[in-house]
Amino acid sequence: MAPTSEPPRGPAIRVQVAGEPHTRTFDRPFTIGRGPDNDIVIEGDVVSLRHAEVTFTDGEWRIRDGGSTNGTFISGRQIESSPVLRAVHVRFGYDGPTVLLTPLNVERTMRDTVASPVRASAIAKR
Repeated sequence: MAPTSEPPRGPAIRVQVAGEPHTRTFDRPFTIGRGPDNDIVIEGDVVSLRHAEVTFTDGEWRIRDGGSTNGTFISGRQIESSPVLRAVHVRFGYDGPTVLLTPLNVERTMRDTVASPVRASAIAKR
């Protein structure tokens, strides 16, 4: 029997569907769509059965449109594939439902940077 390879796991990414009170966190690839076999199921006429996939590749999270009928949008622009380097709102269809994708390693890095500011006196001594 041939060994099976698992998809790459990454640092956690949090998913918040607009209008829902709870979030989900993943450290593996996941799918978003209207079909019941998706990891994140979103109802809506403009949401395709398997609308998008989020994967971790080459050290970064990416969202890829799954060939949807109505498109996947970030900041008003339709995307085929886009890195998720910071918290980003993704819309399914031009005026459809949204999700917030937040890579948690970025939050932690930003928090650590703010928590330990560099003092001006330390810079002056260099």
